[in-house]
This record gives sequence, structure tokens and C-alpha cells, in this order.
Amino acid sequence: LGAGIGPLLISRSLPWQQETAAPASESRVPLDRRRVLLLAVTFASGLVSLALEVLWTRVLVQATGTSIYIFVAVLAVYLIGIAGGSLVYERQKQRTPRIATLGWCLAGAASFTLVPVILSDTRGPHELPVVVALIVPVTALLGYAFPLTVRLFVDRAAHASRGVGFVYAANTAGCVVGTVLAGFVLIPTIGSNASIIVLCIFEAAMGSVLAIAFSPNKRYLRAGVGIVLTGVVALMLFVPDARVTFIQRHIGRPTAHFEDDVAAVDVVGGLPRHRKLYINGQSITALTIDTKLLAYLPKALRPDASSMLAICFGTGTTYRSSIILGLHTDAVELDPTVPTVMH
Repeated sequence: LGAGIGPLLISRSLPWQQETAAPASESRVPLDRRRVLLLAVTFASGLVSLALEVLWTRVLVQATGTSIYIFVAVLAVYLIGIAGGSLVYERQKQRTPRIATLGWCLAGAASFTLVPVILSDTRGPHELPVVVALIVPVTALLGYAFPLTVRLFVDRAAHASRGVGFVYAANTAGCVVGTVLAGFVLIPTIGSNASIIVLCIFEAAMGSVLAIAFSPNKRYLRAGVGIVLTGVVALMLFVPDARVTFIQRHIGRPTAHFEDDVAAVDVVGGLPRHRKLYINGQSITALTIDTKLLAYLPKALRPDASSMLAICFGTGTTYRSSIILGLHTDAVELDPTVPTVMH
């Protein structure tokens, strides 16, 4: 906001140099149907791109045990892929820009979207760099699509600054909506894997419609798009069930899997000594005598105490012991799902 408001205030305070500025009628970009369509597409592309960044990070974190470098790695791959795709377009900018090419980029990105999800469930933590690297084709195609969209939107030099501003604004708005949508709506509602599938379908459909509608040779194009969509649907069959997590696959004991806007929660069952709580793939606590002592020791030191605050509900052992001691107990837990699964 500061970066945007600053130039507006400066432009109002400085004298207008009429002889060096283009007439307002020439610099104003007419928003016809074609340009509105391009703005909508770049908004949707930004939404899908940043939503996938959030979702891929969540999926990969579950398989590594909350490694702080997963977000760094995903972000680095995003920047490398977008820069690489943009560089490829720069080398080919003399070609006539076509909306059909933009559609192919989006459909192609959708076809690669599910691969990291499929492999993250079958690879160990040491093989995850390979999985993260598989995000590059998606980001490279999106990086190619953005300058192509700008070129399609701006057809005159006089419209360059305003045109680029329009496209950037639409894309940035989509990025903001995508992060909020993924983190606070999609993950708590349908889970990470299902959210990626939904975005994949949306992006594939959007790209296919553009490719078919604006292609000069629709007969062969329809066959090609059909093959791409068939491949995407086939890949969906291999996407793991959100409940079949990395933890369940490698521990071999029954688990229950939950997701909310804070973290992914896995509860491992079996014999009492085997029961554990995992947050984002990291073992947090288990049924041990230590957590019972967290209630009994304070009571021994303060026999007249009538209330207790248990910080970190976990598996509820300290909370349960405190209640057995007759204390009025309040428990604090960062993840809202955890207390609901500890009956």
C-alpha cells in the first residue's frame, strides 16, 4: 500500500509536463472483452499458483516431519521455475503471441501438478529433494505464461505501462486470494490432496477451453487436449487418499488423519505404549508416565491448589490426571483438532 500510495501522491504534487507525456486518450487502455478475459485468466493463474505453493508445502511437510527447509525449498523452486520460464519466453518473444499458446501452458502445468503429490507419499524424507524438483515444470510453464499474457494484453507502446500494471494487479490479486483460499478454506474443508486435485481440474479446464477456442486448427487441437485431460484424470487415480498418510504407510499401525488451517494431525493407535500424536509428520507426544507427573508433581508442591493450567493438551494425559486430582483444569492447545480426537 505504501509503495502504491507514494507514487500517486508524488504524481499529484509535481507539475504535469505536457510536452513529455503522451495524451491521456492514447495511454488509457481500452478494456474490451479480450483484455477482460486475459485479466480473468491471469487472476485465476495467480490464484492457482500461490494456492498450490501452500498446498505442496503442507503435503511435503507431512512426509518430512516439519522441516523448516521445505517452505524455503518450495519457494526457491517457484522462483527458479518462474524465472526460467520467463527467460525462455524472452528468447522466443519474436513469435506471434496467441491465446491458444497461453491455454496450452496452463493445461500443461495442470498435467504436471499431481506428480509431486503422488511421489511424496511413496518416497522417504531423503528422496524429497527429487519430489520438490518436480515442481519446476509447473512453475516454468506459469513463468512462461505471465509475460505471454502481458504481450497479448499490450498491443501498443503507449499502453505499455498501464497495460503491465493491469496484468500485474490482476495476477497479484489472484495470488492473495489463492493463499487465503488454500490455507483457510480448502485445507480445513476437503484436505490438501483433494484441494490439489480441484485446482488441477480447474486449471486444466481453463487452459483447454482457451486452447480450443482460440486455436486456428481445432480438429487436431481437440485430440491433443483430449489426450492431456485423459492423462490428468489418469494421474488422479494414483493420488493417495488423504487418510493414508506417510506415517501410516511407514509405521504400519492404524492411524486417523485430520487437517485444519493450522496443521495436519495424525493419531496413531494400537497398544497403549504405541499410541502417539503427530503434528505435520513430527512426533509430539505419547502415553508416558512423564505427562502424568506434570500434574502430580505440582499438586504435591502445592497441596492446597484448586486449579491448574495445562499448556499443550497433547494426548490429554496431564489434563486427565489433573481432573482425577480434583483440580479445576483449563487446557491450552495450539491446534484446535487435537483435543477433539482425544476422547
